[in-house]
Amino acid sequence: INQKVDDLKILNRTYDVEDFYKEINLRKKNINFNKFQNEAVTAFNNKNFSQAISSFNSAQKIKSLNSDSVFKLNISKNVLELLSSFNEILYGKYDLKKQSNLDLLEKKIQESKKIYQYSPKLEEITNEAEKIFFERNKFIKIKILSNELFFVDIGTLKLGSFEEKNIELRPGEYEILVKRRGKATSRTEIEIPSNSSTITFQIICSESKCSVNKE
Repeated sequence: INQKVDDLKILNRTYDVEDFYKEINLRKKNINFNKFQNEAVTAFNNKNFSQAISSFNSAQKIKSLNSDSVFKLNISKNVLELLSSFNEILYGKYDLKKQSNLDLLEKKIQESKKIYQYSPKLEEITNEAEKIFFERNKFIKIKILSNELFFVDIGTLKLGSFEEKNIELRPGEYEILVKRRGKATSRTEIEIPSNSSTITFQIICSESKCSVNKE
């Protein structure tokens, strides 16, 4: 049709063909809009949220989306953002012994529960995140037996010199530093499991290094 209007204009330049061009451009936009819109809805229904976002954005460049499409676009963005956040928090460098990181994890879990019905993958990782949250969001009672000649640090806790010390720690891995006058500092790691209520550790040192034994 566009070519025929071009030919008409060439045939007689006095013809007013502007309305034809406007109608053609409008129909082109509608065709492309509907194409992207249908692609986006199909992708959303198939849980392909990256494609849904791309197609909705392409449609949005042509004209405004209706409320249902805006809703699906926002859901798609939120699903991908939450999947990324959970992967970073659970499997990245977040230290879940810190209260601030546990608070962030809890916040993401609550956000996810509002929309995870749209994504089985998001529901699965949310359930895993909730399990980890309940495992980590508690304190284990720890008794440490030492010797007053030792100076002990656990993580950021500086415990000083003692024969027996009772503390509470969240589950996870901790680095213990045992400092002795005239000797090199010994470094070792301990694991505080989440399924324990109380644990006793004994610090034992030889001439060269120190070790931590669980009793």
